[in-house]
Amino acid sequence: LMKLRPSVKLMHLGLIRYQEAFKVQQQCVKSIIAYRQKHRDFDDSLNKLIICQHLPVYTVGCNEPYDNCLKEKLENLGAEFCRSTRGGKITFHGPEQLVVYPILSLHRWVKSARWYVAHLEKLVISVCKEFNLEANADSQIGYTGIWVKGNKICALGLSFHRFVTCHGLALNCCNDLSWFQQISPCGITDRGVTSLSLECNRRIDVQTTLPTLIKCFENIFECKVI
Repeated sequence: LMKLRPSVKLMHLGLIRYQEAFKVQQQCVKSIIAYRQKHRDFDDSLNKLIICQHLPVYTVGCNEPYDNCLKEKLENLGAEFCRSTRGGKITFHGPEQLVVYPILSLHRWVKSARWYVAHLEKLVISVCKEFNLEANADSQIGYTGIWVKGNKICALGLSFHRFVTCHGLALNCCNDLSWFQQISPCGITDRGVTSLSLECNRRIDVQTTLPTLIKCFENIFECKVI
């Protein structure tokens, strides 16, 4: 018997502080784990596709060292500075960057972190393709995320707990890229950042990008977003 396509519930958080959105993610992860401990079946409405934008914030991954001078410098620019539970190095989130946190129970797909990362990469590449941009995931060690002509258009940072996904991706739509000049995004010093708007030479905001992202998510993850 064919397994029914998984469904994923869309959750809009709007413009929200990083830590507030993280609390929502944690709650969603806990709900999945609690349900799976008690039931043999699974309630797909527990799978979430969280969509938001963040107020200006620099975040560092869970194992990334940083010095307090940097923290103070960035806070003085008017951004928050947060230690995150995701993997990866320092990055920036701000308004008009599309942030996507899929909270998925991977047993409904494939129980593999590598599979999941590859599919997130395919997702962003297919979104870019819809805007006639050729994007790629760079297989060089340390160059995580998605690149257009050697510049980073999307950051990826993830964590997994019992094959439940947390954190996700941040796609630059028409956000102010000057915030990135203060840091080496994701520890990478020899490349720049870019956005959909910059590459397409017209304003492409989060609202414009979202329907495309949802459609591509349904295709790549073979699911229904509800």
